[in-house]
Amino acid sequence: MDLIKSFFSKPIIAFACFISFFLLSIYLFTLPKSGLQRFDWITIPYFDKIVHILTFFILFFLFTHFLHTIIKPKRITLFIALISLTIYGISVEFIQEKYISGRSFEQLDILADISGCVLFLIISFLVRKKIGPDGNRGRNQN
Repeated sequence: MDLIKSFFSKPIIAFACFISFFLLSIYLFTLPKSGLQRFDWITIPYFDKIVHILTFFILFFLFTHFLHTIIKPKRITLFIALISLTIYGISVEFIQEKYISGRSFEQLDILADISGCVLFLIISFLVRKKIGPDGNRGRNQN
């Protein structure tokens, strides 16, 4: 955990990681239907929803870590990230409907996007509660 914190403690590194993954997500979400045919061999039910959840989980992680380097109150960073990524997820669906060949607007994709963000919030809350803000330093771990 300390390795992650030290890596993301520099705003430029945290920003570069977030922007890189954000641009990758834009590329993947704006592929035309013909570009997605190479993934037809994946037969996992609702695989596209799983991709949305994982993508937004990672985006939320990277965005909150970047925001935390410039805005210290954690609740504010979580709120900004949740609102921003929800708007991004909704925007992607409108863009797919209007401008991407063979793609459509899906409300379940928006729900999957928000679920990825909320999943990160739940996991980070559980880890923080178990470990505590000081990492349980100096306490008996038995």
